[in-house]
Amino acid sequence: MITLHITLQAKPGRAAEVLRVFTEAYVPAIRRQRGFRRAMLLREHERSDRFGIDIYFETEADRLRWVASADHGAAWPRVEAVAQQISWSGYDILEDAEV
Repeated sequence: MITLHITLQAKPGRAAEVLRVFTEAYVPAIRRQRGFRRAMLLREHERSDRFGIDIYFETEADRLRWVASADHGAAWPRVEAVAQQISWSGYDILEDAEV
């Protein structure tokens, strides 16, 4: 399994929209994708305008199909519209110590 950690800084005055865009546009689109396992929206403790999106796919090939999909093409611009800065890092999950 792989994960992608996305960090985004909301545009001034648009932090409240991040949750709406995630739940109304991003999640419905990503849930339809082959290999999709999980998506989480996180808000930083110290900064209410800084968020993380963690997505999980079975393989990197599955994630790349998501990026190339029409669903991503429709949903991702809505995320970009509320963010002034976005960065990401991808990881292979080597061990998962779930409780």
